[in-house]
Amino acid sequence: MAWWQSFQLKSKDPGARRSALESLSGEQVTQNRKVVTAALEDHDSQVAVAALGALQKLDPEVAFIVMIQSLSSRHEEVRGAAARELGELGNRRATESLVRSLQDRSDAVRCAAARALQKLAWNAATEEQQAVFELALGNTQVAALAGTAGISALVSELRNDTTSFRRRAAADALAAVADQCALEPLIRAAQDPDSSVRIAALHAVASHNHEDAGAALLRGLRDPEQCVRLAAAQALARQSNPAATGDFIHLLGDPHFEIRQVAVQFIGRMGEPRLAGFIIPLLADRDADVRQSAAEALGAIGNAIAIEPLILALTDEDRSVRLAAENSLNQLDPRWVDSDAARSARVHLEALANERPPWVRSAILQVIARLAPAESEATSALRVVS
Repeated sequence: MAWWQSFQLKSKDPGARRSALESLSGEQVTQNRKVVTAALEDHDSQVAVAALGALQKLDPEVAFIVMIQSLSSRHEEVRGAAARELGELGNRRATESLVRSLQDRSDAVRCAAARALQKLAWNAATEEQQAVFELALGNTQVAALAGTAGISALVSELRNDTTSFRRRAAADALAAVADQCALEPLIRAAQDPDSSVRIAALHAVASHNHEDAGAALLRGLRDPEQCVRLAAAQALARQSNPAATGDFIHLLGDPHFEIRQVAVQFIGRMGEPRLAGFIIPLLADRDADVRQSAAEALGAIGNAIAIEPLILALTDEDRSVRLAAENSLNQLDPRWVDSDAARSARVHLEALANERPPWVRSAILQVIARLAPAESEATSALRVVS
């Protein structure tokens, strides 16, 4: 080894140490094997990877032994590089060590080991091995088909993987199998630090008909992240459980419009006339989608107290809201234009027409023209007497 290479290997600069290792010839590596091998434990992972690359220049059998040993390196990058190189060397004696690496704490190393096993034409000896292998490649849906072994592997990934993407994928896969053994880990995952994992876990939990699953979904409604609350609301809504009505009434005040919309739609599907009073205020929601859903829900609920608010909604600035209000009015009373509620609404609309800008006033006047005339005081008195 040239004096300057020896000098660089002792440098405090990781870049210098790495360059020195990369510049060594095969003969120099053989002559200085101990020094190069010691560099595998360098505190800088890139230097350690460079040392591994240098050791690949040794005799193939010696290099093979070094690669096997490097699967236990403290550096994730070294373990991954060793797994990849073992796949390239094509020595099937590496399969046992690579199978152990399928359990590595790093998903990148697990993937490298699985791809190396593919190159070595390895076949799993058990269903559990096959499931772990598929998971290492990211094939979570395939792993889920491996029966109990696959579910066990997915649960392990959900609990232990350090990568949120992998935990989320495991939760998604477990949603498809709905195995009772997965419920407890999924409920725990619904508290995961990563919101995307919590969302996947909640959707998976919803596939379980169990009181603990329902409790987890209800907790999800109180999550600080609106996307998680939405996932919990959507999952609960799909179950159409009347017992959750009170929780959905509470969600009508959620700051996120999609959550309010899910709550309105759920309450509408319950079809209980007593719930109309909770929905009517949403006809004035700041979001048009929520107002439309409120108008549709009031038609489904079937309480005539909604007729007057729905008539007022016929002047909404959004066409979809106006159409929904019209359809619901026809559901509630085909002769709504001649109803007492229409007369009362007319009074309110006439007052509004004087306060609104011209383009809004025009829409209000069109609605007024369709309604029965408001009763005079005399006519009203006669109706009371009769």
